[in-house]
Amino acid sequence: QNFPDFLKEAFAGLRSKGTKSLIIDMRGNTGGYDVWPGLLFSYLTANEFRSNKPSYMKTLQPSFRQYTDVGEIDPVTDTYFGSDAGIWKPDPNDGWLMTEKYPMIGVRKPSENHFDGTVYVLMDGGTFSAGSAFCATTDFYKRATFIGEETGGVGGGAGGGMGITLPESHLHIGIPREAEFSIVDERNLRRGTLPAHAVTQTVDDLAKGRDTVIEFTRELIRSGKGQ
Repeated sequence: QNFPDFLKEAFAGLRSKGTKSLIIDMRGNTGGYDVWPGLLFSYLTANEFRSNKPSYMKTLQPSFRQYTDVGEIDPVTDTYFGSDAGIWKPDPNDGWLMTEKYPMIGVRKPSENHFDGTVYVLMDGGTFSAGSAFCATTDFYKRATFIGEETGGVGGGAGGGMGITLPESHLHIGIPREAEFSIVDERNLRRGTLPAHAVTQTVDDLAKGRDTVIEFTRELIRSGKGQ
């Protein structure tokens, strides 16, 4: 429930034990808070890095705001969208761009007790949103060996969500305001992060309770071929 404290404790433990190889299992990880991917990666690098491109937002005040659960946004004093907060600036090409005032934008520093050994990331199609963002960033910096299946996204996501109740059906749905994208190779914008070793769980594997992906990874570590 406190991810920063968990990471701090976990990586301090890895360093104290002299751990050489680390497996991070991102399979089925549907994401979460947009700052977490960069925070996790900060424990895998000794260098400063960027994890995200500036998020983009079309407008502060959508035309259908009378149906939303957020009401009017004060364009000056609002703690997130307001100009006093300094998180958003006008985009010369229309709309708004997120500034480096927000933690996930800009240059980030490595965390204390960062891990310098070999990293293996397990992933599949259920790895998306912030989960795929972590994989995209880690792949961009060539910091891990990826095993399993292609992630369910390129490392993008949506934020600033608001609830809206449709006036006729009264269905309540969530609509994002912002588009977020991780640092990725521009040539791969239509693909998720691809595995270096494609390993798929079969129905028979599942029936027998076998995890062929973790088995493959452990054998890769034991053989020394994944170094």
